[in-house]
Amino acid sequence: MDHGTGSSETEREIQNILEAAPDSTNEAFVCVVAAGNNGWDPNNAEVINDYDSHASKASHAHGIGNASIDINVPSVNSQSVDSLEVFYLSVWIEAATVFTSVRLKSPSDSTYWVYTWNSHATICGDPSSYPYYADPDFGAYCIYNEIWQIDPSIKDPFPNRTSEHCEIWVADFVEGGLNFQMPSGTWQFEIDTDAEWDLYISSSEMYGSPECAQIADSDYDPNYTLEEPSCTPDVITVASVNSKNHWTDCLTTQIPTTTSQFDSAGYQLGDISFFSSQGPSRLSTQNPPKPESYAPGAWIASTKHSYISQVISWMKAEDCQHVYSTGTSFSAPHVAGAIALALDLNPDLTAEQIRTLVTNLPTVDGHCFNTIDFLHQIDPICMAGDVNADGAVDMDDIVYLIDYLFAGGPVPIPEVCCGRVEGTDDPYMLDIADIVYLIQYLYAGGPEPVPGCHYVP
Repeated sequence: MDHGTGSSETEREIQNILEAAPDSTNEAFVCVVAAGNNGWDPNNAEVINDYDSHASKASHAHGIGNASIDINVPSVNSQSVDSLEVFYLSVWIEAATVFTSVRLKSPSDSTYWVYTWNSHATICGDPSSYPYYADPDFGAYCIYNEIWQIDPSIKDPFPNRTSEHCEIWVADFVEGGLNFQMPSGTWQFEIDTDAEWDLYISSSEMYGSPECAQIADSDYDPNYTLEEPSCTPDVITVASVNSKNHWTDCLTTQIPTTTSQFDSAGYQLGDISFFSSQGPSRLSTQNPPKPESYAPGAWIASTKHSYISQVISWMKAEDCQHVYSTGTSFSAPHVAGAIALALDLNPDLTAEQIRTLVTNLPTVDGHCFNTIDFLHQIDPICMAGDVNADGAVDMDDIVYLIDYLFAGGPVPIPEVCCGRVEGTDDPYMLDIADIVYLIQYLYAGGPEPVPGCHYVP
């Protein structure tokens, strides 16, 4: 099963894929999941070229122990009554032995607003009706938590998470005819703990530029940005690598143009895509490492859809029937499709064997998932040259192959392993050379057929 996109904006914690994908069933033998598109690189040419479009990805900080993190909030709309500006912070903390507080300070306030472990009785509430506070220096603010609470009557919004979790939101607010406006500038978040923690801006909406709050570049951490459910141990997680940065569009224009709609220098071929989420995951830092694979995800041609006429021309492929786009949701199907082929070749493969075959392939230094290399690891379950699957290589196979290639006859069974017999680099291209090879083998003492899928011990 290809679960092509993550189900949340940040990496949180689930132990089982069925928790995040309740529409899935246990019959999904292997689940391949896109890593997510939370990557951020302020020095990437594409990010510099179109900063506002990518700014929201600067949303993660990670550390161990006490820390202070700067959060940049752009200039805000002075008419808070007309528009709501808001940002949400999501804090995840491993089981701490010493925990004091999380604190937040606004640019216009010299004191911290403090939330401590023991203050849940006054500020923690059911997620459907959060208690909030209005403050001229903050706007409106609310903080609520998960495991820190001790009141059993309070609903746990994340009942299956193992880490301690805290949510903070700050927003413009109007109460009693008074405007409480969230100030712009540099906010400071502090945490006192001896444990490992992650801070995410899980959501934000601003009317400045960029239109979002950001964790300062100096504090941003590109790791631990996998989306649910790609962070779970029981799935194969696929991130993106660049395999395309130019093409001919529907109007036969070479893209990118001199007035480029994107910066191709931001998609250096063979590099991990700047937008791709990265591991590791707190749930599987060692076993298995995340992500397990990198596959093409930058400017991939997707199939025609009913809204093709609404897509701008430079994103359309030359045939005007396909659209180029980016994202790890394009990466995951490369691996899911190859796994389907592998199971067709050898239905006895287990999920762990498939994971091993995926992770056997190189994933760094410009390497990306390659279907042919992956399938070369599979032990073929057929006899090379036995294209009609009758257990023998004879004249019937030659006739069968001629009928397939030149008369529209049935496909060799299975085509990948049994049809391609002359052992060249491409195990999928069946042609007259394979017929000649079989004739020479059967009637002229030629070499034995070579299976199109090679077994690598």
